Amino acid sequence: MLKHTHKRDQPLCPFISQVPLVNHKLAKRLRALISPFTPSPFSPKSNGEFLDIIETTRPSGIIASMDVESLFTNAPLDETINFICNGLYHSGETQFSISEDVLCRLLQACTKEITFYGPDKNMWIVQTVGVAMGSPLGVMFANFRMGSIEERIFTQHPKLKPYNFCRRYLCQG
Repeated sequence: MLKHTHKRDQPLCPFISQVPLVNHKLAKRLRALISPFTPSPFSPKSNGEFLDIIETTRPSGIIASMDVESLFTNAPLDETINFICNGLYHSGETQFSISEDVLCRLLQACTKEITFYGPDKNMWIVQTVGVAMGSPLGVMFANFRMGSIEERIFTQHPKLKPYNFCRRYLCQG
């Protein structure tokens, strides 16, 4: 077990591997099924594609870089699962093979209902905020959440969209 010291109120926080857990293979399969539907109109697929965008558009003025710190370990799970289910079943574009109720329940089982033993030797079964570090769903949840928020904001408020906008968050492993 590794520990880190970056939170003020919690000087030590355990990292608990999910690889031996029952739902790890299910989480990997769900990631593979859902990832192709992740909203990504503003996400270059590679650093090379990002450099091509910079080269061809030759942006002038202010170039800003923003970082969303620890998004996948802090994102509200229920809200992110709703983003995913709404994107897959209510956008009118996706034909998904699993029913919405079943998918939502599977995502909850792989993110919120993870049975593990904590450093205190007690068994825990509920994670309330964020995808556990090491989960196959972490990056996909973060990308789906950010892509959904970007689409909603720029659709509802097109004047807020910068002339060039790209997000390069994390790659899918």
